[in-house]
Amino acid sequence: MSTNQSYNEQGLLSRIAEGDESAFRQLYDLHEPLVYGTALSYLKSPDWARDIVQDIFLKIWLKRIELRKMEKPEDFLFIMTRNEVLNALRRKFDTVTLGDYYEDALPADLLLPDARLQLRQTHATIQQAVEQLPDQQKRVYILSREQGLSHEQIAEQLGIDKRTVSNHATRALNNIRIFLKNHGENLLSLFF
Repeated sequence: MSTNQSYNEQGLLSRIAEGDESAFRQLYDLHEPLVYGTALSYLKSPDWARDIVQDIFLKIWLKRIELRKMEKPEDFLFIMTRNEVLNALRRKFDTVTLGDYYEDALPADLLLPDARLQLRQTHATIQQAVEQLPDQQKRVYILSREQGLSHEQIAEQLGIDKRTVSNHATRALNNIRIFLKNHGENLLSLFF
C-alpha cells in the first residue's frame, strides 16, 4: 500500500470512528471483496461467506471507535475474517447461543465496557426482531445464524427448495433491518 493510500485510509477510519456512514460504506466497498474471498476460500459456500461478511462489517461498525488505533486494515480484516470463519465452523459442530457467539467472536481487548453494553443491547433488540418474524422466516434465520447451517442444509432439513430458503433468509434480514431501524438501531441496517 502506498503512503498516500495509507494516509487516505487512516482518514477514512477516523471518519468512521466519528460515525460517518458514507465513509463506512467506502470501507465496505473497498474491503468486502477481500473479506468475502477469504471466507469463501475456507467455507466453500457463497451463502455462508456472505453471512460472514455481514457479521464482520456489523461488528466493525459496533466497535468503530477503536478504528482510530488500527494501522493496517487489511491485516485486521484478514484476522477478523479468519476468526469469524473458525467461530462459524465451531458453531456448526458445537451449538452455542447467539449472544455467546457474538461476544466470543469479538476480541476481548477491543471491547470497552460501553461497547459490551451496546453489544448486549443490540443483541437483545435483534432477538426481539427475530421473535417478530413469521414462522418460516424465523426458522430459516435461526438455522442459518444460530446453528450455522448452509442454505442447502436448511432446504434439506425443512424439505423446501434452496431458492425458497434464500428468499426467506433475505426477507428475514429485511424485516430485522426494518425492526432495528424503527427501534433506533438504524445504522445496523447497512449490513442486513
